Amino acid sequence: MWFTTLFVAAFARRPSIAPRTYARCNLGVGALLLALALLLVLERGPAAGHALSALVLAGAGLALGTAMLAERRGPEALARTLRAHGALFLLLALGLAVSSVHWALTAPPLSAFAYGPGLALTLCTWGTLQLGEFGPWPERSRSLRLAGVWAGILLELAVAASLLWRAFH
Repeated sequence: MWFTTLFVAAFARRPSIAPRTYARCNLGVGALLLALALLLVLERGPAAGHALSALVLAGAGLALGTAMLAERRGPEALARTLRAHGALFLLLALGLAVSSVHWALTAPPLSAFAYGPGLALTLCTWGTLQLGEFGPWPERSRSLRLAGVWAGILLELAVAASLLWRAFH
């Protein structure tokens, strides 16, 4: 259901997602990122690469929880926070795709890898929904949202191509 709602909003003339809904969803994603950071440290240990990844995930998770605080300060503070969250979601999508491609091209043979297809697309779309809705370009909101969908698709294709390359080399 949420996936359909997300893409209906991305293609709509004017998305119908309330700022409070964005804030609550971002809080949920933030909690998931904090849990993922904790699992990464517990499962992989404090190795340098894993500790840095966990720190980035935990920082993003904490940042995404700030919308609930900004909501109490008023609509303008919430709009600024959601705009920053939109940019953060785009960075998360890009980081996920780049690290996945990097793994596919450099990991030793028979290494385990888990990837959620559509995750970069979803993060990219959710980020551009927030940038389009609360960014300084209201007249270009729909174009920005559609660009986010296409950018997410390109990120997914890059990951898929690198995984296919790995499978056949």
